[in-house]
Order: sequence, then C-alpha cells, then structure tokens
Amino acid sequence: MTSQEFQSKFKKGVNLLHQFDKCLYYNIECDCGDKSCGTTMTVECDTELGLIELHFYKDVQFDYWMYPEPGIVNYFKRLAYRWKKIIKLIFTGEISLESDFVLIDIEHINNFIEAMQEGRDYCIKCQENKNAQIHETSSRRS
Repeated sequence: MTSQEFQSKFKKGVNLLHQFDKCLYYNIECDCGDKSCGTTMTVECDTELGLIELHFYKDVQFDYWMYPEPGIVNYFKRLAYRWKKIIKLIFTGEISLESDFVLIDIEHINNFIEAMQEGRDYCIKCQENKNAQIHETSSRRS
C-alpha cells in the first residue's frame, strides 16, 4: 500500500513515525513528563500467515532502586544483587525488567486506541490487496 493511499491521523501524544509496505511505526508519548519514557509501537501485517503483529519497544532500566538506603551494608547488598542478576543473564540469557507507561489524558488514551485500530485497518487492507493479487493471478492462468 502506498503512502498516497494511506493517511494517518496525527493526534496528541501519538505520531506516525514510519510507514512501510506492511508495517506502521508509531511513537507514543508517556504522560509522566519524561521524554525518554515513551514507547514505539509497530503494527505489522504478515500476509503469508494472516497475522497482525503488535510490537512495543521501550527503553527500560534495571531495578537500580533495590537497597537504596545509604550505608556500606546496603552498598554490598546492591552489588551482590546486581551480580546475581548479571550471572543469571549471562548463563540463561534472560532477565526480567519492568517499566511504567502512563496515559492520563482521556484524549491521549483514545488516540492510542485509534492508532491500534488504524494499524489493524491498514493490515486488513494489505491482506485484501494480497488476496486480490492472488485472485487476479489465478484468473489469468485459467
């Protein structure tokens, strides 16, 4: 689908970053006030399997807040905790991280929902275009 056929709605807190053949990238701002706290949402259409995939990309921080009290004992507890997590990451390849994403304004929440719906509709149109091409190709062969 070309960019002339698709026009995104740019709203408060939700912006279209990129548009590719079967993929839309949105930037969604966080209402906490920190500019680095937002997330990037990708809506991707897999026309081969008929899937619509949502991916969320966000910079998160390791839980550095463990044992925040001052003192030498808490310093070593923090150090031991971090080394324990590092060793787990090295040997298992897994680490658990969490992050908050705050949407306070109702309009911002609605824009987030509309971005997901817009991505869904875009993927449906991509799937319909692919099906039309397949049907057209098969009818030419007949």
